[in-house]
Amino acid sequence: MRTLRRALAPGVLFFPLIGLVCTDPGTPTLHPLPAGAITYTLDWSWGDAAPNADGWVVTNDLGFEIHVTRGYLVSYSVQLVPCDSAAETAGWHWLRLKRANAGHGGETPDPSNPGQHYVESIAAGRPLTLGPVNAAANYCKVHYLIARGEAHSEGLAADVDMVGLTLFLEGTWRAPDGPQTPFTLQTAKPTAILPALEPPVDTAKVGAAITITRDLSTLFDGVTFDEGAPDQVLTNLKNGLRVALRAAE
Repeated sequence: MRTLRRALAPGVLFFPLIGLVCTDPGTPTLHPLPAGAITYTLDWSWGDAAPNADGWVVTNDLGFEIHVTRGYLVSYSVQLVPCDSAAETAGWHWLRLKRANAGHGGETPDPSNPGQHYVESIAAGRPLTLGPVNAAANYCKVHYLIARGEAHSEGLAADVDMVGLTLFLEGTWRAPDGPQTPFTLQTAKPTAILPALEPPVDTAKVGAAITITRDLSTLFDGVTFDEGAPDQVLTNLKNGLRVALRAAE
């Protein structure tokens, strides 16, 4: 039975912990993290989704049982955004989305950006840790961009061509009392978040471990597997994003 959840806007949780780098929010481990060092962990929250031998199963809010057997997502870029910069504005955020939609990144990234795009397996749901990178600035926001893969993206899948695609999902779905039906969903559209860090973090004084968590259990909410399904999944992915910052002195 699906647990009732209330949707929350993407936000940032701040944990001032000394010397902590966290690759999985459930199992933190202590490592040295000097001032100026920044790491990112792209993680997944399982919630009501249940892993099995060839992917995972979840029941959405409409009672559809979905079995994901293959799935990929392109995490195009992640970076911190300096305070009082042009990049801190909503206009910069939408410009980056427009450029990603056109198939190119545009401006030189901030030094806090690891500088590579990664193709992740949604079917596996494993965390991916990037960095450390070194950057010393006062940062007020986090920018995470999901966009189409390129020929030089890291982790390109052997079984699905993700060049030109942002998201790919394959498996089966079954409505209550209905037959099991195969599905394939894919989209080349980008999406992104630009939440504020509260309080801001000065990486000239501390290191920073950023964890971005995506929610598998709400990925198919509202999805009826019509032609709008890929866009709904991408919207659910964005709305389910959570960002946590751990600062280390």
